[in-house]
Amino acid sequence: ISSSGKGIIFCGSDHYSSEFSKLCGEISKKFNLPIIADGASNLRFTSRSKKQLIVNAANFLRSQETRKKINPDFIIQFGSAPTSKSLLDFFEETDAEIFGVNSFGDNHDPSLSSTGVIKSDYESFCQKLLTESSKNDIVKNKTEFNSLFFELDKKVEKIKVEFLKSAQFPFEGKIIYNIANTIPSKFNLMVSNSMPIRDLDFFVSTSKAKTNLYCSRGASGIDGITSPALGIANASKEPTILVTGDLAFFHDLNGLSLSKLLSIPLTVVLINNNGGGIFEMLPIVKYKNVFTKFFKTPHNLNFKDLAAGFGAHELIKNWNDFYSKL
Repeated sequence: ISSSGKGIIFCGSDHYSSEFSKLCGEISKKFNLPIIADGASNLRFTSRSKKQLIVNAANFLRSQETRKKINPDFIIQFGSAPTSKSLLDFFEETDAEIFGVNSFGDNHDPSLSSTGVIKSDYESFCQKLLTESSKNDIVKNKTEFNSLFFELDKKVEKIKVEFLKSAQFPFEGKIIYNIANTIPSKFNLMVSNSMPIRDLDFFVSTSKAKTNLYCSRGASGIDGITSPALGIANASKEPTILVTGDLAFFHDLNGLSLSKLLSIPLTVVLINNNGGGIFEMLPIVKYKNVFTKFFKTPHNLNFKDLAAGFGAHELIKNWNDFYSKL
């Protein structure tokens, strides 16, 4: 690290402490390292300065040309693997040495490109790195390398904001974008796997509120999403919003009984596109004879009647209606 001029910090899915955020920021400044904050991390939802954060990497790294152009010497990966395929592709293709850091020494490396894993809590690792580097001559990131990240991030941000302004209802990316930019501090936001967490990663930049973000990226499945959201609401006693898809909601319908049994309040934003919309992004969509039945799996359920049995249901019909209900 001390002898290289091109490095990156990547913060994957995890709930990072304010102390880590502070120390990571100090490392970023000291070595001139950009911090790529995954949408499944809580770093985009803190009250701390976000000037050092790159939040649109999942977008601009979709370009293979850009991935080749960046080509760092090393990547420090805190937490879990990237949410987006573009970052996974970047990790797989780069010649960089990738060092994973987490408390259990877990190998969060689906691309099989990691140099090694350091078993350490995040704060101790950062403190050690800052202490050790003070004894050596520090080679900061090359200015042009660092600037490239922020130039790309800024360009994508401008395009994204303009696109979202005119996005037609009920575009999913705008739903999560509006929730993230409206939700106040001390709220819990639980985001389901499949498309909701990817929508957050792609479309949500930063939030001024200090929101507690939760997701369950470990198994990356859609079963058992509503129940932990209710558990979070019950344990924290804070207002909780769950953003989920229709299949995930259907797979954990029984979990709603906890809400009635234990009187747990929960606001569920249900994005219902009648099936697994994420599979429409994969090559299998070309095979219509098997795609609908075995991949999209439309359920044709009436969620209004199902939800009414557990509490209340509101059908959102347009953006104005959506804003008024937030």
